[in-house]
Amino acid sequence: MLNYHSARRLCMTAAALFISTAAQAQPLRDASDASDANAPVPPTLYRSAFADYRANTTQAPGSWRQANDTAGRIGGWRAYARQASEAAVPVTAPVPPAAPASTAAPRATATPAATGHGVHHKP
Repeated sequence: MLNYHSARRLCMTAAALFISTAAQAQPLRDASDASDANAPVPPTLYRSAFADYRANTTQAPGSWRQANDTAGRIGGWRAYARQASEAAVPVTAPVPPAAPASTAAPRATATPAATGHGVHHKP
């Protein structure tokens, strides 16, 4: 019976054997010397990235004046903003306006406002 180490060793040996035979099965390249300037080289093939490009011809461009007139007739960006704000704001009772701020100087007996990092920490 195989224990863990024996099974692992067997698997590693099989993998090494498979890799070595697969490496030997690769086709051999031309054994010409890479430092030889006169060695034959295969021709360089160029294929443009735009070789299969097809221009978009599904819609003819329209008049920009007509497009601007259409946008102005429907209300332009304001119409879209109005639709978005009406959908986002729930219907509630109107909020009464705030009282106007007093321009009088603060009283001397008022407690000074707390400042610094410790203000939001409560004991």
